Amino acid sequence: MQIIFIILATINLLAFGATLILGFIGTEYLWLFKYHVRVGLLTALFTCVVHSIIFTHFIGSGLSVKEAVLANNLGLDYIQRTRLFKSKVFPLALFSILLTIAVVAMGSAAHTALISGWIHTVFAILAVALNAITFFIEHRYVKENTKLLNRVKVELMERTPSDLSSESPN
Repeated sequence: MQIIFIILATINLLAFGATLILGFIGTEYLWLFKYHVRVGLLTALFTCVVHSIIFTHFIGSGLSVKEAVLANNLGLDYIQRTRLFKSKVFPLALFSILLTIAVVAMGSAAHTALISGWIHTVFAILAVALNAITFFIEHRYVKENTKLLNRVKVELMERTPSDLSSESPN
C-alpha cells in the first residue's frame, strides 16, 4: 500500500500543480482557461478518490486486526493503535476533500463573477497546501499501519497450531 499511495499522492500533487499553472496562465491566455477547468475538476475528483482509498485501507485493515486479535487472544493494544491511526488521518483527509470541493465551487462562482477570482486562488493554494500536508501524514500512518499488520502476522505465525486451537472460542 505504501508504494501505491506514494504514486497516487505524487500524481495528485502534480495534477494540483498543473491546475494552478493553468489557472495562472489562463488569465493571460484565455484559450488555456478551459483546460484549467477540466484539469481542476479531474484533480478534485482524483483527490477525493485518493483520500477515499486511505479511508478504505484503514477501515479494512482495522477490521482485520480486530478480528485477528479477538479470535486469537492477541494484545488489545493492536486494536487501540489502529484506532489511533484512523483518528489521526480521517479528520485531515475529510477536511482536505471538503476544502477541495469548496475550491471547485468557488471556481465556478469566480467564473460567473459571483465572487472575486482572488478568493478562489487563495483557497486553491490553501487546498493544495492542506492536501500536501495530509498526504505526508497519511503516508506516515500507512507506514505505521503496515508495521502493525506485519507484527500481528508474525505473532500469529509464531503460535503453534495447538496454541491457536486451545484459545479458539469454538
